[in-house]
Amino acid sequence: MSNADSIDLWFPLPDVTAVAEHAMAAPRHSRCPFAGDEIPTAPSLIWTKNDGTYLWSNGMPRQHRNPSDPDSDPISVHALGWGPGAGPAIGSTPVGGDDFHLPEPTFEPAVPGCNW
Repeated sequence: MSNADSIDLWFPLPDVTAVAEHAMAAPRHSRCPFAGDEIPTAPSLIWTKNDGTYLWSNGMPRQHRNPSDPDSDPISVHALGWGPGAGPAIGSTPVGGDDFHLPEPTFEPAVPGCNW
């Protein structure tokens, strides 16, 4: 559903699960997407909008696309239909045109005693 006030974003569950598992297993977590800040925070997925819109882990060390290159981008999961190159198009939706990074604290088990 999409209208002037809302948009539905769909992410592939297996890919999101892998990124969420990284956030849960990481020994440290960052609030700031591209810096190793020293402020402790909870495991989160970071929702980002720039070239499309996507989720990625706030776990440190980062989950790099190219593990042999520590400067490579983190693994991210794009919303279906809003991958690379979709930045201008998604800017005309309720997501908006400004780039952002929002941490979404994730992990309270939905069922008591249930873990990832």
